[in-house]
Amino acid sequence: MKKLVVWLLILGVIGGLSAAAYQPAVRYWRERNAPQWRFAPVAEGRIVAYVNATGSVKPVRSLTIGSFVSGPIDPSVQIAEFNQEVQAGDLLCKIDPRILNANLQRDLANLESSLADLGRVKAQLEQAERDLDRVKKLREKDKTFIAETEIDKYTYSVLSMKAGLGVADAAVKVARSQVEYSETQLKYCEI
Repeated sequence: MKKLVVWLLILGVIGGLSAAAYQPAVRYWRERNAPQWRFAPVAEGRIVAYVNATGSVKPVRSLTIGSFVSGPIDPSVQIAEFNQEVQAGDLLCKIDPRILNANLQRDLANLESSLADLGRVKAQLEQAERDLDRVKKLREKDKTFIAETEIDKYTYSVLSMKAGLGVADAAVKVARSQVEYSETQLKYCEI
């Protein structure tokens, strides 16, 4: 029991000293960390102090502008200057459309070629169907005149031409989509 009283007494003394020292310690740290101000009368003259800062200056509002197509800027079009105020719909710059025009002309030529190929395949299909009809009519008149294998060849020719027609039709669709893509790219030249 004596030991407990001694320990409680020691802890009480330490607590009392800590409580007594707390206020002066807090006051000391506040004074030590307080900003130091220098006061001087207002006067005209050279500035003798400089303010140095690091970092970047940023505008209140900024807007990033880009384009879907890339290429050199067309020098014949007046472009907006740095920090110039612009309105919605103003032409800021124009990408040189010569390469995109060439792509469009190439795609138009591919479309024409695909359409011509489609016409050729349609004509061949019509010819193959007529040949098959003639062979079948001859076969009806005389069964020995044309062999079954020959009829199979003509039938296969018609089926092959129908498949070719599907391929040619798909090629036309691809060529049309390429033309549409090139036209869209050309519209994106103006920023």
